[in-house]
Amino acid sequence: MKKSILFLFILFSILLAPQKVWATQYGEIEIEKKISLDKKVFNPQDQIFVDNLSATQYLFPADDKVVFQIKVTNTNNEKIDKVIVRDTLPLDYLKLYDSGSFTILDNGELRADIYNLEPGQTVELSLTAKVLKQEELPQASGYYCAYNIAQAWIEGINGTYQDNSLVCLKTEGYITTKGGLPLEVKTYPEAGPADSLLILLGSGILALTGSIFLKKK
Repeated sequence: MKKSILFLFILFSILLAPQKVWATQYGEIEIEKKISLDKKVFNPQDQIFVDNLSATQYLFPADDKVVFQIKVTNTNNEKIDKVIVRDTLPLDYLKLYDSGSFTILDNGELRADIYNLEPGQTVELSLTAKVLKQEELPQASGYYCAYNIAQAWIEGINGTYQDNSLVCLKTEGYITTKGGLPLEVKTYPEAGPADSLLILLGSGILALTGSIFLKKK
């Protein structure tokens, strides 16, 4: 009887324990789930914020603006004194256009501090990046994809939350002619293994058909 009571006590203690999550940005760090972090990017075509924009969904052209949205929610039952949010742009082909809710520190870091986040409260942050000019992008037709990363942590608690959004940039290839005029350079994908296999199969069928035809003659 005592063992049964002890077992039930342990079981209820486990069920009622605070929920844990894993923050993998700096290795396996176990932290209490007190906030949620949601990063999105604005889809100009559908006019909505989405988690990611793949190359098949939308390609941002040169000099175009890219708007990001970050939502931080207090999922705990207690007020959180301070949440620190940091955002990192993929600096290769995107540059900051409007820091929005973020402050630009001396080291170039984008940071926003949220104070007194009440239980269930959500704070929405935003920033706008801009695609580099055409001459600063890779000189080949195609696209380039990169992740914009947002991180957040509660001051005084060891552990980092992270979320990101995928964006893809359109690139055009240009060369300058002797007359100084830009000439677009088109590039086409090389035949991959599947294409090569189809070519071989087709050649084999034609060869077999020709052989049968010759034997009949």
